[in-house]
Amino acid sequence: MRKSCLIAAIFMAAAAMTPASAQPPAPAFETDSYVLYLPDHAMRERGPSVELLAAYLKAVETQAATILSKQQKPASQSISLVIGLKPGGKSKLWVVAADPTEAARLEALLAPAVERIPVPGVRGYNAFAINADLWGGNGRMAETPPIPEAWKSAMPDGGMLPDAPLSVLMPD
Repeated sequence: MRKSCLIAAIFMAAAAMTPASAQPPAPAFETDSYVLYLPDHAMRERGPSVELLAAYLKAVETQAATILSKQQKPASQSISLVIGLKPGGKSKLWVVAADPTEAARLEALLAPAVERIPVPGVRGYNAFAINADLWGGNGRMAETPPIPEAWKSAMPDGGMLPDAPLSVLMPD
């Protein structure tokens, strides 16, 4: 066996024998996936550009991770941060979680900071979700795409996402 292969095998064996208690704790916030509520052609028409959206998503993730890492660790869970954008630099955050009480708590905790992040320019309503695991959640969301309860209440007869709920919840 070559020396480099032997060293790699030793490290893998040592990692396998490390007791679970020695493993680092699960991160407070870990992104699992993203949901865009608009089809590609509408995203191109309304904006923001892919680069600006990626930078904005990263800023939201960083802000959420910073805030949550300072909190006492609750039970592991998976959530969605649903963010609506509209022209004029406006944003609104909703949290979708299996437990509505926990969703409301997290929304109250995160919304003030997330809604202060500079919003990339858009030429119409836009929305996306960041699906994330908190403290080692299981990565499974109850619904895809995640629909906040406030959105459901704002559009009892249905409507097109994200325009229908955002036009009610984020009026001009």
